[in-house]
Amino acid sequence: VNIGAAGYAAADLELANLVATGNINLADNGKAIFGTGNDLQIYHDGNNSYISDTGTGSLRLRGSSQIRLENDSGIQMASMDSGGAAKLYFNGVKKLETTSTGISVTGGGTFTGALTGTSATFGGNVNASNANLTGSLNINNTLPTIKLTDTDTSAYGRIRSSNGSLTLEADEGNTQADSFIKFEIDADEKMRIQSDGNVGIGTDSPDAKLSISKSSFSTNFTSSDAYIRLGEVENGLNKYQFIGFGYNDTPTSQVPAYFGFQQTANGNYTNGALVFGTRNVTTDTAPTERMRITSAGDVQVKGGQLEVQSSGVD
Repeated sequence: VNIGAAGYAAADLELANLVATGNINLADNGKAIFGTGNDLQIYHDGNNSYISDTGTGSLRLRGSSQIRLENDSGIQMASMDSGGAAKLYFNGVKKLETTSTGISVTGGGTFTGALTGTSATFGGNVNASNANLTGSLNINNTLPTIKLTDTDTSAYGRIRSSNGSLTLEADEGNTQADSFIKFEIDADEKMRIQSDGNVGIGTDSPDAKLSISKSSFSTNFTSSDAYIRLGEVENGLNKYQFIGFGYNDTPTSQVPAYFGFQQTANGNYTNGALVFGTRNVTTDTAPTERMRITSAGDVQVKGGQLEVQSSGVD
């Protein structure tokens, strides 16, 4: 049957029932029209082909087991299984699939808007300009990494994990000068680590390896007034809290020198002595106590002599 095709007159053909054992040929822009209001139209305009639904209701494609969209060579572009997954393909390779719990993405994912959901699993990289997570973010890889890039300068920082260790990297590409890691609580900076390795607590410009500052000088000797405090919950008669000095070959070796506090009385409010120790050998030997200031204020010098010099005396 040829209707409106080249060499055939255009005419209306009204039939109660049409059974075709061959082709039905329609010329360009000739339409197969369904519905009393021309609701569904199938046609080719010489450049593109159309299935156009302009009526009420929805356009429904039904398949008993699967619906597939393919190119003219039979390469899959999309497929939908009855009662199962819907899949999208790139050049015949599956990239996205719906599952009973959400979606599965193979390869990288780029999101320019909000990413909101309760669970998502990605097998490749995820690039997002805005992601809102209400649950946990789990990254599983041999070297799981979160990369944070400032698009104004292309400088980036990373959070990485390896063998249970966590690494924070600021300006890993070293594209900016004077980078730092800053820690804020309640919109207030509490600590920073500068590019020169200086650490500042209470200051944003530490000029030493450790700089500690407060908003005002201490006028009392309470725990909260202290700049540094060694020991808080431990309580042991004749035990030490100390700072060690000097080089050691291993972390378990004895320190060459120390000063610290030795508790000499138990109770809710303890007391003790300030102690100072050194060693005079180059072996792994514990330092010997050389001086002590007791809780009563007595100064004791042990195993040596006390030499007092005035200014200008060698």
